Amino acid sequence: MSNWVTFFSAEVGASAALSGLVFVALSINLRQIVATPMLVGRAAEALVLLVEPVVLGLFVLTPLSRAGQGWSSFALSVMTWVVLASLVWRARPAATQRPWSEFATRAISVGVAASVEVVGSLALALGHSFGLNWLGFGGVVCVAAGIADAWVLLVEILR
Repeated sequence: MSNWVTFFSAEVGASAALSGLVFVALSINLRQIVATPMLVGRAAEALVLLVEPVVLGLFVLTPLSRAGQGWSSFALSVMTWVVLASLVWRARPAATQRPWSEFATRAISVGVAASVEVVGSLALALGHSFGLNWLGFGGVVCVAAGIADAWVLLVEILR
C-alpha cells in the first residue's frame, strides 16, 4: 500500500491544483461560458472530473479498512458516473452543431474515466487489491479529460 499512498497523494495534489485552473478559466471567460449553454455543462464536467480524484484519493488515503475505503469510493464513483452521464446526455443537442468525433471523444473519455473508477472501487470494496490499479487508472483518465475540458474553457473558447 505504501506505493499507492505516494501515488494517491500526488494525484490529490495535482487534481486540486488543476481544479484551480478551471476556476481561473471560469473567472476569465465567464461571459462567453454563460452565453453558451453547452459550455456551462462543460465547465461543470471539468470541475467534476478534477475534483473527484481529490475526494477519491482522500478516501483511499483515509485510515479505514480496505472494504471501508472501497465502499466509500464506490459511493463517490457511482454518484460521479451519474452526474457525468447526465452532463454528457444534456450536451447532445448542442453537439449536433459540432463535428461528431468531438462529442464522441468527450463521451468516451468521460465514460471510461467514470466506469473504470466504479469497477475499481467495487473491486476494492470486495477485498481485491487490484481495485487500486483501476482507481489509479481512472484517476489519470479523469485528470486527462478534465485538462481537455479546461483547455476548451481557457483556449478554444477564444477562437
